[in-house]
Amino acid sequence: MLESLDLAIFTRHVGDVFRLAIDETTTIEARLIEATPSTVASTSATPNGRRVPFSVVFRGPGSPLLPQRIYRLEHPELGALDVFLVPIGQDAGGMVYEAVFN
Repeated sequence: MLESLDLAIFTRHVGDVFRLAIDETTTIEARLIEATPSTVASTSATPNGRRVPFSVVFRGPGSPLLPQRIYRLEHPELGALDVFLVPIGQDAGGMVYEAVFN
């Protein structure tokens, strides 16, 4: 499933809330706040047919601070996605996490 995701798919869902599973019984809400191409990306596919790298940024609550690891994200349209998230800082709205897709 992750291989079929591209920047355009996430761009359509900026502002949407995803359910982020911390463990088998605990979830939090994380809002997709940004979807951007890598600094070298200029199209949605490279000449060899591979996806152009991009990143997505989510904002979750300020607490708990989640360590970097793979988390299950669930979205009504995209379904369940296992994504490696890295905390990149806290802002006035909560903790910010990034996932990079190559």
